[in-house]
Amino acid sequence: VIKHANMERRTGNTHGAFLLYEQVISVEKGKENSTLLPVLYAQYSRFSYLVTRDAEKARKIILEALDHVQPSKLLLEALIHFASIQPPPRQIDYLEPLVESFIEPNADTQNPASLSEREELSAIYIEFLGLLGDVKSIEKAEDKHAKLFLPHR
Repeated sequence: VIKHANMERRTGNTHGAFLLYEQVISVEKGKENSTLLPVLYAQYSRFSYLVTRDAEKARKIILEALDHVQPSKLLLEALIHFASIQPPPRQIDYLEPLVESFIEPNADTQNPASLSEREELSAIYIEFLGLLGDVKSIEKAEDKHAKLFLPHR
């Protein structure tokens, strides 16, 4: 899919490249527990941003993914990366509840992520906040990380 979409873009058929992603995503949505769907959404978002520089469209693609698949390390990492490459002023407040619900699932949330995936995403988020967050958000994320992951070592 990625190679085909890139070829479509190189031949000047940007619309065809977007349509290809949208069709494959539509097919994957029809499959129960598709492991490919989160990857497709992340790739489509990145492709969209790199081709059009439309940050809002790229962000919406990833947020749409969260309506159709379980939040995963891959999707949240893509969202964090996307937020980090945006020019100021950055919108980052929406990330906190997404990351928190992933790293600290409650009884109502089905989260198939392993402890190591949750810990890795927490560390990635702390690094992101270290670059772009305020002191309060950094301290909050570091405290949560210590509470959730350091006692397990």
